[in-house]
Amino acid sequence: MCGVRFSLSPSLLPLLLSCLLSTRVRALALQAHAGAYLPVLLDANSSRNVCTALRLLLERLEAEAASVRRLYYYTRPRGPAVPYGEHLVAYRAAHATSPAVWLPYLAVAMLVALWHAAVRHTPLGRLAGARSVDYLLQVSSRDHTFDNGRIHRDFPSLAASEESLVRAFRRIEARALQRRRAGRRRRGTALW
Repeated sequence: MCGVRFSLSPSLLPLLLSCLLSTRVRALALQAHAGAYLPVLLDANSSRNVCTALRLLLERLEAEAASVRRLYYYTRPRGPAVPYGEHLVAYRAAHATSPAVWLPYLAVAMLVALWHAAVRHTPLGRLAGARSVDYLLQVSSRDHTFDNGRIHRDFPSLAASEESLVRAFRRIEARALQRRRAGRRRRGTALW
């Protein structure tokens, strides 16, 4: 998750926003064909949603700066936090992933616990890479949510322009496909 710190003036404390990064998209792509529906709550948002929020915030700052608060969290579109498994469902829907296999959550949780025990109690723990993987697995097994109520109360028009996760994944895939096609055309014309 990307934490964006945005400071507009010395009198305004940093603004914290989180966005859906390509690293999370790549992680979902790896799990698209075989992944577990993890019940861990995880906020995710698209860069388009974050840019919309920033535009609204900047417009409000010009019009009535006193009404802007010092700190906003905007880590997901309006609504409750959802399990990580829902992000995987949205990714699969956006990419029409078929076949897709759901791995049992209990098996995944047991593998994470086994890896953690191995890193803590064996020489494997001396390897920096093994410790890093263990850290990431431990972090990913905890809820990561923020209260986004303030930004939605202060900017009620934001909800009308928010894109869903499925729509964001479809937009990202369409842009990637367009770039791949453009790259092929450039390489193709260079050969002639």
